[in-house]
Amino acid sequence: MDEATNNHNGVIKTYMYALVFGGEKSPEEMRRYLKKKKADLDLAEFHQRASAGFSDDQIVAAERDLFAFFDRLESELGQHQWLVGSVYSYADIAWFVQYFLMWRTGVINFVNYPNIRRWAAEVMRRPAFEQGIKQLQPWYSPIACKVLTLRSRVRRGGPMPKLARAGVTKL
Repeated sequence: MDEATNNHNGVIKTYMYALVFGGEKSPEEMRRYLKKKKADLDLAEFHQRASAGFSDDQIVAAERDLFAFFDRLESELGQHQWLVGSVYSYADIAWFVQYFLMWRTGVINFVNYPNIRRWAAEVMRRPAFEQGIKQLQPWYSPIACKVLTLRSRVRRGGPMPKLARAGVTKL
């Protein structure tokens, strides 16, 4: 839970905004956003950084940290059914949301993570997923995600970065 919270803006959102959503807001959009989001200063600060654009080093650092977490998660799920052992918990809920977003947008393939895929499939079989997420996702959501990813790629001027691993320092 702490890792999901502590890494949300610096790692997860940096990675997703850089690769999928784009972060550019006009000065007027930023003023409106800051007016609406006064209570969440961390989120407002993130959007100001996103509007300025992320450096290659920031993207690679976010990617490296994100994949390091998924590597640890893969290992843990090789030993347990759920993230905190044998009981479904808030940790599963918190990280499933992140997994689902990255999987749904196609930004991470998860082919090298069989334990994470097994875990995610178990979460998707739960009634709460059927009622809460699946019903709220229109049929065209994967198409919209692909369009966002392509738009972001065009704005960045290049392909998706390679999967970062320890020692990778440049895109």
